[in-house]
Amino acid sequence: MNKNKHVYCTNCIYGKDLIESIIFASEIPSECKKCNSSNPEDSKRLKDRPNYIGNDPNYVKSKPDYNEERISIYTITVFESLDEKYGIINSRCMGYYSNPWDADEDVRNNNLDIHEYLYKYAVIEKVREGLYPCCIKRWFYKWDDVDKLYEPIEEPECVKGFANFWNG
Repeated sequence: MNKNKHVYCTNCIYGKDLIESIIFASEIPSECKKCNSSNPEDSKRLKDRPNYIGNDPNYVKSKPDYNEERISIYTITVFESLDEKYGIINSRCMGYYSNPWDADEDVRNNNLDIHEYLYKYAVIEKVREGLYPCCIKRWFYKWDDVDKLYEPIEEPECVKGFANFWNG
């Protein structure tokens, strides 16, 4: 993330989603487009930004939002191949992080050789804490034999509808 290329409103109700979209090179939230989040010359005061949390009449700082306060982890799972019937073949959860950028960096750069000359695909899943947690967002990668690293890909059709690769 380049601080000279992107402006983050840390007091924005969509701030976490914006940061995730920049890290994973996905579509930024439509609400963020109103704030001109990619313009470092944008010098709007916080209260003049449409999504500033302080402008929300329903927001009470002392009232915790238990849904947002929950901790998320970003799991890294690798797998050997895709299968139309079973989704994935031979998977292994390699680890997890408390933030998406470390997970993304480890996958893209094949840190600690998570490829192991076997795992053709990888997925990062965002999971909130709790009993029987479900993945709330995920990003897929495919191994590039030429560059020797994982490249982001769209979610394969044969795994749509499957949940939680990280826990088997």
